[in-house]
Amino acid sequence: MITWHAIETAPRDGRTVLLYRYVDPWHVIGYGYWQDIRGLSGWLSVGFHDPPGNLGLAHPTHWAALTPPEPEAQPNENWTGTT
Repeated sequence: MITWHAIETAPRDGRTVLLYRYVDPWHVIGYGYWQDIRGLSGWLSVGFHDPPGNLGLAHPTHWAALTPPEPEAQPNENWTGTT
């Protein structure tokens, strides 16, 4: 389950997080990070196109931490390949 937090509490250290914003009628969710370069700062979305942009997430209202992926399932040593 995703735990959403107010955007004001989001890390602004370049760490990638989940971002959320309601843009009527859509719920926009994506990956992004805070960038601050020479006085220009804001949220940038990543993973959708190159270069990063905002894709409706320039002013997100909530954020959530990314959790590490689950370890890959290991095959059962006793499995014979039949059901």
